[in-house]
Amino acid sequence: MDIDDLIEFENESTRLDFKAIQYRKENFYELLKDVIGMANAPIDGDKLIIVGVKKSSDGSFAIHPIEEQFFDSAIYQKLILDNIEPDLRIDYYAHKYKGNQLVGVLKIPASPDKPYMMKKQFGTDKQLRRPGESFIRKGTATFPLMRKDIDKMFEQRKQQDAFNHTITCYFSGTDLNKELCLKPNVPQKLTSQRKADEIQAILARREKEEKERTDRAIQKMLFPGIEALREPYLDFADPFGQPSPYEKRSTQTLLENLKNINKTYKDDDCYELFEKHSAKINITLLNEGTVYLEDATVEIRTPKKEGFYIADKIYRKPVYRSIAETLSHGIRPASHDELNYPKYEEQNGDYVFRQHIGDLRHLQPTDIFDVPLRLVIGPKLIGAEIEVRVIIFGRNLPIPIKDTLVIKVTEKSE
Repeated sequence: MDIDDLIEFENESTRLDFKAIQYRKENFYELLKDVIGMANAPIDGDKLIIVGVKKSSDGSFAIHPIEEQFFDSAIYQKLILDNIEPDLRIDYYAHKYKGNQLVGVLKIPASPDKPYMMKKQFGTDKQLRRPGESFIRKGTATFPLMRKDIDKMFEQRKQQDAFNHTITCYFSGTDLNKELCLKPNVPQKLTSQRKADEIQAILARREKEEKERTDRAIQKMLFPGIEALREPYLDFADPFGQPSPYEKRSTQTLLENLKNINKTYKDDDCYELFEKHSAKINITLLNEGTVYLEDATVEIRTPKKEGFYIADKIYRKPVYRSIAETLSHGIRPASHDELNYPKYEEQNGDYVFRQHIGDLRHLQPTDIFDVPLRLVIGPKLIGAEIEVRVIIFGRNLPIPIKDTLVIKVTEKSE
């Protein structure tokens, strides 16, 4: 608003004050009080102190033009920077009312870093300002700053700093899609099943051969000179621990192998399921606001149901080596993926992941996991929908953001 209009039509208020005389050195202690009070006023925007005007409560006013030397704005600014904390910038400039009567305008810009207070002692006796002393402008008066005023300031700052922008959550590698179609990815037979088939085929063949040997023994009894067949299978392993092929193992050993087949090839099955054939899934967050979401953490929940499995770790491809080979090659260190694969807990029938993201930058897509999840889906789930519930927390987020993604199990992936 025009300064002349403020003088003529506005009364004193929380954001506007009038002073009849210019602040001089002998009343700088009053200047400090008035500036602190205005800076701490519970309103946004600029506040003004118009110097050289005496304003009455009925709206009448009298101009007391500044006839002495007009103080340079830098003098007031240095006084304020030396004595008030945190730093507060002001401006003091001349204005001619009706074009010919000089008044001063002290402008205190928007001051978001409240509370402002004295940082050291200034003046003496009745003109004393003490360290930590503070004031607040309310209506037409300036009061000492109280605890309740400080509480309101920090609550207001908390609300101003609160994150109130949009965060889009979607499946990584898609066009911001919240739905993902996957087909069942369980192979018809795992390593353990194929090995079991191999052993059963050998046992079936041996059973047939045993019958033939029995027949030959009977023939030998009936017809001397014909030698019976002898089972030529012996368990054998080289001295360095390399297992013998199934064909060279005894029938008794093969029966034991068949009994323990799932345990023997558990790592092979897990590698095949969770690494070779699994769906690798990640979720991306996009902060579409203009400020960071600070110290973000994400919780992800998805139901634990039959036919839907999530790997608990990265399964490396098993390598069967002899003792000598192991000593020669050494133990392979864990890979980046193995070290950083997400950990989950099982709670109330859910897989639950909690991942710390840190500051979520604006307009920069950020994957929740360093390493994608490994998902295995069985054929019985065709037609089912699996919810993935996402909850986002942040230091400057008053209320957590909740979103839901959906995995649709279809006969064909899309």
